Amino acid sequence: ASVAFDPPTLVLMERPICIPVWETVRLTNRLEEDLHIFSVEADDPAVHPSVMKLEVLGPGDSTTVQVLVVPLQVGRIDATLTFRTNAGPLVYHLTAEAIENAYWVEPI
Repeated sequence: ASVAFDPPTLVLMERPICIPVWETVRLTNRLEEDLHIFSVEADDPAVHPSVMKLEVLGPGDSTTVQVLVVPLQVGRIDATLTFRTNAGPLVYHLTAEAIENAYWVEPI
């Protein structure tokens, strides 16, 4: 693999809706050349990766990305983070299970 993600997949169980949680994902460059990370984006409105400026990882270097997850409705969330790089798109998977909020808080 050209990169390693830690954790390999992000799994969040029984997260109440409307309660944000921050998680950290580490990306390590396993290429023998520099890896240029241009951006990261999520395909689900409940998942928000931190804004990244252009970052260059040398061989063996790592970086971390903060991911904010705010479940908006009860049920399963299957999301993908896509890292846009000079080596092509790198895909990272996230799964969460959203449950009712104990305080009956709901999205507006």
